[in-house]
Amino acid sequence: MIRTKAWLATNYLGITLTLFVAGAGMFFAQILDLSSVLVTLVIGILLNPIFERPNMAPKVNPGLDYSLALPLQIGTGLLGLKITDDLLKLMSPSIILLIIAGVLLTLGISVLVNRFLIKWESLEAAMTGAGVAICGASAMLAMSLVLKKGRLRQESLISLIMTVIGLSAIAMVLYPLIVKLLGFDDAVGGLIMGATIHQVSQVVGASAVFGPEGMAVATMSKMLRVACLVPVMVIFITFYGRNDEAGTAKMNPLAYMPKFLYFFILLAVANVYGWVPELIKPTLSAISNILILLAVAAIAVKTNLRSLLTVGWKPVVLMTIDSIFLFVWIVGGIMLLT
Repeated sequence: MIRTKAWLATNYLGITLTLFVAGAGMFFAQILDLSSVLVTLVIGILLNPIFERPNMAPKVNPGLDYSLALPLQIGTGLLGLKITDDLLKLMSPSIILLIIAGVLLTLGISVLVNRFLIKWESLEAAMTGAGVAICGASAMLAMSLVLKKGRLRQESLISLIMTVIGLSAIAMVLYPLIVKLLGFDDAVGGLIMGATIHQVSQVVGASAVFGPEGMAVATMSKMLRVACLVPVMVIFITFYGRNDEAGTAKMNPLAYMPKFLYFFILLAVANVYGWVPELIKPTLSAISNILILLAVAAIAVKTNLRSLLTVGWKPVVLMTIDSIFLFVWIVGGIMLLT
């Protein structure tokens, strides 16, 4: 009881603030018909000058840190429920390989383009590639969990999240027009939407143009990219998840696999084999979205807008190049395979 009271005294202000920001983000997102992640980011960043003051920061930061860590881990683990056996029914092995290759190549292209052209930090470049290749903001937040604290600047992460949301919105409008002009049918059109657009919500919006069949295929192809979170996470642990003792040596990725990743794999396997009741899936999916939004709210409140502006043009240019590459790879590959 004493420990509980001490924990509440330390964390309740930050947790309450996180809940308020996330709730306000969801409320205004519905009214404005915008991404709840984007609206929550804006609200949190606008509140930052109030709560970063010396008399406020010590009171709210412990709760903000708690709201950022645990909800994000549980929310990311619950994404495993989005992996289903319908993937194999709706897509051929060659298409599955095309999408997986697109994920890995986008990650590699991001690092190479950055090294020879953009010249940003290598870690930020890899995060950019992961966001484009997998599932936008959720992927980048998940990657941040395996990094040593302080390794990735908060301003860089927020900048990447805002950029991926913006580019995903543009893709939602532009990609269906291009695909229609290329003459693909609804099923292939939906496949391309799911294999190329960053955020899940924008995939749904774009694939609606292609009817129920297109939406079904789009969802499955997008979830295949979400499944790639596991191997990409291993890559991040190997190359970027170092501890103080490791120095420049690469860590054994299996030794540092976070618990939420095992949770993700366990739920994915359970879902594929039909062990998860259909009745609870929508509820668990909603809980996952809310928990990830709480993490977004916490990190937004901790982000100073002036520092965010110092990140500059690099994330926008690099993410645009990554997005174009992934789109061309998928469309070109489908043309060759069909």
